[in-house]
Amino acid sequence: MKSKKITIALLAVIAVSLSFTACKKTATTSIKNTLDSAQTQSNDEVMANKETDESSNDATAALENSGGSFAARPAGPSIAFPCDATITYDTAAVQKSITITYNGSNCSGTRTRTGKIIITFDSSLHWRDAGASINVDYDSLMITRVSDGKTLLISGNVTHTNVSGGLLEDLATSNPITRTITGNLVLTFDDQTQRTWQITKQRVFSYNNGIVITTTGTGTGGIAEAGINRYGNAFTSAITEPRVIKQSCDFRLVSGQTLYNGPFATVTTTFGLDASGNAVSACPIGFFYYKQLWSIAGRTFSFIGPY
Repeated sequence: MKSKKITIALLAVIAVSLSFTACKKTATTSIKNTLDSAQTQSNDEVMANKETDESSNDATAALENSGGSFAARPAGPSIAFPCDATITYDTAAVQKSITITYNGSNCSGTRTRTGKIIITFDSSLHWRDAGASINVDYDSLMITRVSDGKTLLISGNVTHTNVSGGLLEDLATSNPITRTITGNLVLTFDDQTQRTWQITKQRVFSYNNGIVITTTGTGTGGIAEAGINRYGNAFTSAITEPRVIKQSCDFRLVSGQTLYNGPFATVTTTFGLDASGNAVSACPIGFFYYKQLWSIAGRTFSFIGPY
């Protein structure tokens, strides 16, 4: 009888032990799954943000190369144009258009692009005027990041508005120029899920050894993007420290911070770092890096990646 009691006690201990082990494994798996999905979602937003900012620069360059209207297009460009694109002007129709066709690698070799963006506006447009606006259509713009092969396909339409008026070619001797970007973009991620995001940004152009572009969100709390992530969950992304792009660094993103809010985690992403996560003061050859910080179930995680 004593032996039987000992056996029952041992079985009970083993059962409890297995129960704790199973709970620990489930909790660890749950954290890992949440960690992976939070990081993936935030990385999607980082890539989409960067690429839409850069294509916005291209649209601005293409339009300003036309002098603000087709009647006054100068012979030479007013600001630099990307290494991976060609530009065509359609002046025949009442609705004018500029098409940028992407065809390869950027100047720094960090990504490739294919597809088009098409800028349309009425023949009466004077882009210099305060309140002037243009439409920018994304026609299957496919981006591939060289560092990890990650892809992003962008379609949709946004409106650029020249809120303050003015042209960038005059920026060295003028006041800063304020413009906004609003609209909806359809994003297809590398797992082939497709989502629609709302864009609400303000960009201020100033001059300091070249053009400096400072981007903030115009939504409540600085929200710049909102929508559904690849996992089908609602999210917002706010710019908590202005994102800064400098012409003196080949129009690259040199600093800034965003706060991604999803259903399971908030992720803070800081830009303009080196591979160790330290802020850099000089434009690097090769990649900048971003650092992400977030907490799940009382544990803090971090990730550093190139862009």
